[in-house]
Parts: sequence; C-alpha cells; structure tokens
Amino acid sequence: HLHDWYGFWDRTLGRPKSKGQRNADGSIHRDFDNGLAVYNPMGNKPITVEFATPHTSASTRTTGKTFQVESGDGDLFLIEARK
Repeated sequence: HLHDWYGFWDRTLGRPKSKGQRNADGSIHRDFDNGLAVYNPMGNKPITVEFATPHTSASTRTTGKTFQVESGDGDLFLIEARK
C-alpha cells in the first residue's frame, strides 16, 4: 500500500543512542545523536514533550522547549546547534 512522504522526514537524527522506549504517558520515544523521535499512538491522549535545551520540531519547524503531540501523531525533535 502507499504512504505519504513528508520532507521533514529527510532530516538526519544521526545514530540511535537507545532502543525505543514506552513512556508512562503511553507515548514511544527513541533517542538519537541529533535529537529525539516521538510517536503518540492512536487513542492516547495528547502528550507534552519537554526539553531542558531548545529543540526544533521537524514537522512545524518551531523551536522551543515544550511541544504537544496529538494522538496518532509523531514528530522528530532536533537538537539546536550549539553556538
């Protein structure tokens, strides 16, 4: 079957630093050298993803420390370049 492809999926997260892990809020995340991949399964309530340092959402291209991920959605959160 066919799938949509979104340009933000082309961003590189680098090498995985851990296996995927389920969080207490029901979401699943995996750490990478350059950021974090998060998936919030269908039927789960919206979740909040918080960071100590600024990250950029690959889907919205917004930078911040707090993001919301809706049910049935996911995002890539890229570490901002250290200056």
